[in-house]
Amino acid sequence: EEEPALPLLHIGNRVRSSVQGTTHEGFLFLSAEDTDGGVDVILNGNGYKVIPCIAKRPWSIDELNASVPSKVMAFEQQRFDAVEDDPAPESWELDARAGAARNYYEVEMHVFQKFEQKKALYEQLLRQKQQDEERGSASGGRGKDENDNPPIIEKNVANIVVPKFLRVYPDDGSGGPRADDAIPEYGSTGLDVWGKPLVV
Repeated sequence: EEEPALPLLHIGNRVRSSVQGTTHEGFLFLSAEDTDGGVDVILNGNGYKVIPCIAKRPWSIDELNASVPSKVMAFEQQRFDAVEDDPAPESWELDARAGAARNYYEVEMHVFQKFEQKKALYEQLLRQKQQDEERGSASGGRGKDENDNPPIIEKNVANIVVPKFLRVYPDDGSGGPRADDAIPEYGSTGLDVWGKPLVV
């Protein structure tokens, strides 16, 4: 059997949904030589590294057209009487909903990328500080000055509060419609809100 191309994102159980999109448990499969972390596993005789993660995506155009967001949220809130067929939105409503979802995820990705850049800067400052201290100790230079410290407290807060952004990956087809789902229209098929086809 041919080994799948990596990285590979496998979609697990649905966690929750919102007006903008939906969230699942995820498992990111990387090559065994990858240095991004993860747990070593063997599947079908092949070695991988797997990172458990949270996988988020906006609603697809097909889902928005089928009023899946309201159906899924009603189901998750156990308002089963509200899980019914709504009339398809008009074209301007569909465009507005797609635009809102698109804007939400673009802003979220931008914020995560900014935090990653900030954390990388703090790590660089910390490495520089450690190198300066080592050079100072070796040359008998002046002692440590508290004013020389980079903002380590802020760095630690950023690392604790902000989860690591693992980039955008297509799923392996596991995010598509499932026969046992209570909302049959649910699944990443058709076009996404950027107008790109979703491959299942």
